[in-house]
Amino acid sequence: MDLLEKLLDDDNDGQIRLTNEDGTELVFNHVATIPYNETLYAILAPVSDIEGVSDDEAIVFRVEEIDEKEHVLVLEEDEPTAMAVFDKYIKLWEDSQGDGDFDDYDDNDDEQDD
Repeated sequence: MDLLEKLLDDDNDGQIRLTNEDGTELVFNHVATIPYNETLYAILAPVSDIEGVSDDEAIVFRVEEIDEKEHVLVLEEDEPTAMAVFDKYIKLWEDSQGDGDFDDYDDNDDEQDD
């Protein structure tokens, strides 16, 4: 199963395994997949110990297409973008508490500060 298919599968509760630049495999729980400014992001919570990341933190990754059939996750290093994605997730989560559904967002509400 392609990474993108896994991220978009509502029934998938499996863990995401990524390999860092040192070749170490890291395990994450998938928190959410969020579209923002015409780009797809994944919010992942580390299961593996990661230096500088506490147990209750999540990390924002950008989904990048290598070719039509392969996607990779790249750490979003732009802090304002990462915070905007995380803020959108929080808003969606808060909005969904009434009906339990994340499908009520409007991707046109995205704002980008330049």
